[in-house]
Amino acid sequence: MKPSILRNILFDFGLSMGIIFPFYAGFFVEYKEDLYIWFALVCLVAGLIIGVINDYLLNLLLITKLKRIAQVATAISSHDLTLPAPWTTTAFKASIAKPRTLN
Repeated sequence: MKPSILRNILFDFGLSMGIIFPFYAGFFVEYKEDLYIWFALVCLVAGLIIGVINDYLLNLLLITKLKRIAQVATAISSHDLTLPAPWTTTAFKASIAKPRTLN
C-alpha cells in the first residue's frame, strides 16, 4: 500500500481526538482514580477507530470515483474513446431523466 498523506492526516486526526478528549472530559466528569488510565486508553482506541472509519468512507465516497475519472481522462487524452464513462450507463441516464415531484 502506497503511503498516503490524506490517510495519515485522518489517522492523526482520530488519534489527536483520542488524546485530547480525556482532558476535555475532565471539565465535566469526575474520574475514579483507578479508571482514568482505562478511560484514556479507550479514548485512544476510539480515536483510531474514527480515523479508520474516516479513511474507509473517504475511499468509498471519493477516491474510487476520482480514480475512475482519472482512468477515463487518461483514455481520452490518448485518443481512446472506447472506454465507457460512468455517466453513460442506462441507470445513470434514467436517474437524470426521472422527474422530480415536490411534496
